[in-house]
Amino acid sequence: MDVDVYSIERYETLHLKAKVTLNRMGYHPHLFYGDGYEGLPNEAPFDKILLTAAPEMIPKKFLQQLTIGGWMVLPVGGSTGQKMILIKRIGEEVFSQSEHGNFIFVPMQKGTEE
Repeated sequence: MDVDVYSIERYETLHLKAKVTLNRMGYHPHLFYGDGYEGLPNEAPFDKILLTAAPEMIPKKFLQQLTIGGWMVLPVGGSTGQKMILIKRIGEEVFSQSEHGNFIFVPMQKGTEE
């Protein structure tokens, strides 16, 4: 089963290094340098979205980039700790949400860095 993987990195040097390293290992994900808060509207919709940095609130743009039936997993909260949240898109504007423990991830930041 082929799976397309998309990733956004806000640090240009990390983006370029990841691209070279993963390609050298035989992996060819779709890597983007940009503001993660925007998601990838031109590539959406997605069946699954996984955030590895913690926004303080759920980014609404990501909800709209999920397919109906899609899932998003993300840590949500401030720098002292977050809750792992699972969101399922049930309908056009209908979502379910559940919490799955306490975590500490790096905070999600807006914009890009070089």
